[in-house]
Amino acid sequence: MNKEYFTLWILPTGKVFDLLQGKIISLAARYRTDIFEPHVTLLGGFWEFESDVIARATALAQSLRSYPLTLNQIGSSELFFKAIFLSCDLTKESIAAHIRARTVFGVHSGSPYAPHLSLLYGKLSEAERRAAENDLDLSLPISFEAVDLRLYRTPNDDPRQKKELAKFTLAHA
Repeated sequence: MNKEYFTLWILPTGKVFDLLQGKIISLAARYRTDIFEPHVTLLGGFWEFESDVIARATALAQSLRSYPLTLNQIGSSELFFKAIFLSCDLTKESIAAHIRARTVFGVHSGSPYAPHLSLLYGKLSEAERRAAENDLDLSLPISFEAVDLRLYRTPNDDPRQKKELAKFTLAHA
């Protein structure tokens, strides 16, 4: 049995989910890219055995409490999964949740945690990224409670290949 690649996402709920999903769908249609769920990555790209990952994710979810997330600024980058994104405030709660996830899954290296919510995936030119940023009609900041934790198998860089394995609701703080 081989280890597989997994990701943990926090999804907004309710009206915030609907608003951001609408923006993602609109941008994806305009730039002919993939549609995906709005999310803030709690722990991205870690290797684990599928037989262990759900039990560990369950333990993680039981150890976490909900926490506030605030999306505060529009940004863009040349990275495929971060073409257009909203920066997320880095708070003691979000850092603690990320560190807890790293600990549970034994992830000891990686980039510094920079929470964000992507609105558009793709390899866009700088002009396309600027146009997409200018087309966004969002009133920032946008805040929501991190209560919806999802575990996905992400076998490759194709977002259409991801598979949700588990959904958890974090207890209120």
